[in-house]
Amino acid sequence: STDGKPEKIRGTIQDITYRKKIEEELKELSLVAKNTSNYVIITDKIKRIKWVNDSLLKDSGYSLLELMGKSPKIFQFEKTNPDTIAQIKKKLDNEEEVKTEVLNRGKNGNEYWLELNIVPLKNEKEETYGYMAVETDITEIKNSEEYYRILNENLEIRVLENTKKNLELS
Repeated sequence: STDGKPEKIRGTIQDITYRKKIEEELKELSLVAKNTSNYVIITDKIKRIKWVNDSLLKDSGYSLLELMGKSPKIFQFEKTNPDTIAQIKKKLDNEEEVKTEVLNRGKNGNEYWLELNIVPLKNEKEETYGYMAVETDITEIKNSEEYYRILNENLEIRVLENTKKNLELS
């Protein structure tokens, strides 16, 4: 005070150590989700896109504005297995975790295989308020499997042909 007398100060002291620790963890997790090469999609409870990471945007050809408010079904197309789509829907309707593989298509027609891991996001009351999908591109693995499947089929045909020739010769 200006007259030299002490003034009363009222206040509350609060330990914010825990809150600061949570904020730091959240910042680190946000960086991981943003910068991972896996695709990350966060939706609301009715499965409308709220956020996706840069890897998904780059590889799918969509912009964030084009995806906001849309269903992740935007990536599915006529080659996407309807049984897989039904399985995903059933699990999400029951608020269960989903682990599966799915064929998707980007904005420019590029097809890619994904290993999906979708989990419900729950609040402190265990109520689901959204979903988070972490998706790994497994296109190269699927292409290799198909290549070896065809190679094996061709080999089996050649073995049968050679066996038939050998039998005819004997």
